[in-house]
Amino acid sequence: ETRSQELNSNHLRESVSLFTDRTLYITGEKIQFAAYLILKSNNSSSNYDDDINDWGNVLKKQSISKILNIELITPDGLKIAECKYHIDNSFSTGCIAIPNEIETGPYYLRAYTKFMRNNGPSSYCYIFLKIINPLKETVLKFDNTNKDTLINQNIIPFSLNKEKYSTREQVVIQFKGINIKDNALRGLNLTVIPESSFIYKGNTTPVDENYKINQNYYPESTGLSLSGELKDSKSEKLLPYYTVNLSILGNCKDFMSVKSDSTGHFFFKIPYLKGIRNIFLCTEAIIDSKSTILIDNDFCQNKVSIPTAAFYLSEMEKKVALNLALNSQIASHFNKIKIADSAEHSNVAFYGEPHITLNLDNYIELPTIEDYIFELIPLLKIKKHKGKKSFLIISDQEEMNIYKPLVLLDMVAIDSPEKILALSPQKISRFEIINTPYLKGDVTYGGIISIFSKKNDFANIDLSSSGVLLDYNFLTECAKDNCFEAPTLNHPDTRNTLLWMPNFVINSKSKIISFTTSDTPGKYIVLLRGITNQGKEFVCKSSFEVQEQMK
Repeated sequence: ETRSQELNSNHLRESVSLFTDRTLYITGEKIQFAAYLILKSNNSSSNYDDDINDWGNVLKKQSISKILNIELITPDGLKIAECKYHIDNSFSTGCIAIPNEIETGPYYLRAYTKFMRNNGPSSYCYIFLKIINPLKETVLKFDNTNKDTLINQNIIPFSLNKEKYSTREQVVIQFKGINIKDNALRGLNLTVIPESSFIYKGNTTPVDENYKINQNYYPESTGLSLSGELKDSKSEKLLPYYTVNLSILGNCKDFMSVKSDSTGHFFFKIPYLKGIRNIFLCTEAIIDSKSTILIDNDFCQNKVSIPTAAFYLSEMEKKVALNLALNSQIASHFNKIKIADSAEHSNVAFYGEPHITLNLDNYIELPTIEDYIFELIPLLKIKKHKGKKSFLIISDQEEMNIYKPLVLLDMVAIDSPEKILALSPQKISRFEIINTPYLKGDVTYGGIISIFSKKNDFANIDLSSSGVLLDYNFLTECAKDNCFEAPTLNHPDTRNTLLWMPNFVINSKSKIISFTTSDTPGKYIVLLRGITNQGKEFVCKSSFEVQEQMK
C-alpha cells in the first residue's frame, strides 16, 4: 500500500491489549474502551520483562507510538466507524459511536498503530461484539464457530457490601489486596454492567487476508503523521528533493512544508488537533511538467475475514438487550447533550505577529493588486525575468536575496505570483508581511507574504488544479456526557453501564469504590480486568442483583 517510510523493524514490534465496558450494545450507543500498548522483541523466545531489559537503552532513545487507530468492522472486514486517539504513557482511552443505521449482528472492535501495519491485520487486537438494532429486522449472518468464555481469576479479590440492592441504592466495592506483585500489573479496568452483556472471546485472528509484508511504517512516536509520494505526471517517476506544502484550512491557521526525500517520499508531523478538517497539499512548480501527490491511507485498507459464529442471542441476552434498548430510547429523549465546539479560534497565524499589516479597506480603491503593492508596500517588489513575475522582499539581510518568499493565500501556498496579481482587490482583506528569513520545517524562505480574502474563500482561485484537497481525521473527541453518573431524582436513570473506570489504580485511597444502581432491575456483574507486565490478561468478577423498590 505504501513505501513512503523506512524503518528497520526486525527487532521491535508493538501489540495492543484492548478492553471495552461491555460486548453487547444497542445502535446509537458509545463503546467505551481502554487500550494498553506493549513493545516487544521479535524474538519469540523472549518475554516482556526480558524485552524491557534487553531494549531498555533503545526505549530511552526511541519513543513508541503515540496514536491509536480504533475501528468498528464487520466479520468480513467492512469498516463501520473509525477514529484516532492519543496514547499517553502507553495507554489510551476513549469511545467510538455505533451508527444508528447498521444491522443487528456480530461486529468487531479492532485496535492498532501505524507501526503495527508492518505486520498486517493479523497482528491487530480484535474484540467480538454483539450489536442490536431494535428498529431493523435484518441480521448480519455468518456460519462459523467460536467459543465464549469468561474465566474468573482471583488475582485481585474484592467483595460487595450486599448481594441484593434496590434501585438507586449505593453499592460499595472493597478491594482486599493483590495476589500479585504490584509492579507486575500493567493496568486495571473496572466496569459494572448487566449480566449477559459481556462475552470474552480470546485469540480472534483474521484469515484469508491477501497480505504481503512489503510495507514499512514509522511508529507515530511524536503524534499524528501524514505521508505520501510525489510523482512526475508525465514520466510517472518519483520526484526527490521537491518542496511539499501542507495547509490546515479553517480557523487553525497552520502551514507546514517539507522536502521529499531521495526516493520521492515525504512525511509530515501533524499537530494534535481534533475532528475532521480540510487539508490542502501542493508542491512547488516543476519546469515543463506537473507533479502528482499520492497520499497514504492513514487507516488500514487490507481486506480481512474473521471466523465468526452465526448470530445468536440467548434468552438472558434477549432480556438484557430489551432493557438496553428501552434505556437508550428513554435517554435519547432526556439526555440532550450539547457538544461544545472544540475548534481552535486563534486569530494568530503560525508566524505570529507580522512585521507589516496592510488592510486594503483603509485606503482608496485601486484597480489591481500590483497597484496596492507599488503604492503602499515599498519593501515588496515585483521582479520580471524571462517574461515571468516573482516577488522579492527588500531587506538588508543577505538570505532574503537567496531564498524565495513564501506566498500564502488564506494560509495556502501559492507558487504562481501571476495568480496573486490577477486577483480582484475587492476580494482581498489584508496583506501580512514577514521581512526576515523564515524556517518552516526543513525549508527556508526569504520572508512571508500572507494574503487573506474577505470571505476566506481563496478569492475564487481554483485550488484543485494545483494540489490535493482532502478531509483528514485528526484525533477523535469523546464527548463528556457524564453517562456513568447517576442523574437527579426527577430524571430517569437509564445507564446501561453503571460504572466504567479505565486504567484504574488500587491504592490506600481507592480500596473502596462506590456507585449507585440505576432504575433497571436485574442481575449485574462487576468486572475488574487487567493486564500484567508479561502481557497476560486476567479478569476478576462478582455479581449482585437489583430489585425494584417496594411501593
